[in-house]
Amino acid sequence: MTTPTKPSQPNSDLWNITGDNEKFTTDEVFAYVKGEVARSRNEVYTVEVGIGTDSQMIGRFFRFVTVVCIYRKGKGGFYFYRPGSIPRTNYKDKPAKMRMFDEVAKSIELSLALQEATGVVPAIHIDASPHSKGEFTSAFSEQLKGYVTSCGFNCLLKPDSYISSGIADSHSKSKSARKDRRKERMLGKSLGL
Repeated sequence: MTTPTKPSQPNSDLWNITGDNEKFTTDEVFAYVKGEVARSRNEVYTVEVGIGTDSQMIGRFFRFVTVVCIYRKGKGGFYFYRPGSIPRTNYKDKPAKMRMFDEVAKSIELSLALQEATGVVPAIHIDASPHSKGEFTSAFSEQLKGYVTSCGFNCLLKPDSYISSGIADSHSKSKSARKDRRKERMLGKSLGL
């Protein structure tokens, strides 16, 4: 059996798990989620699966981090996360609102794929405040929520959206982002940015 070679550039289809250097494919993450949900049916705990995305501008890129979280009520939880970068120039003439819609679109796309592959229907967490809060994201949070619910998923906004506003947010701004910035600079040079 041959050992797979590591990609020379960051592979956006590889997932990390906190505290471990091992990488997982999307299929492996989905299989783990499906297995955890199946195990919970035989145990005394309930499993909640949620997906959320957050982004942060870092240098010439926006760093997007998508999280798949498995919460075992009464037993704790864990998550997989996948960072990716998009050149800042892609949002040059677009309002910040469009980046929020892209965050939600990434979560919906992954949720649809998870549901199709495993039958598991996750809740989608959005890093936006409810309309009543009067913050920047409050102005269009109902649109974001409608986008999610029209795709058939439950939606959570702040303060309940801990996956996007807590976990993904911390990884989009984390020290590991510094390592990614070096990779992004190399990628930017190769793309002529």
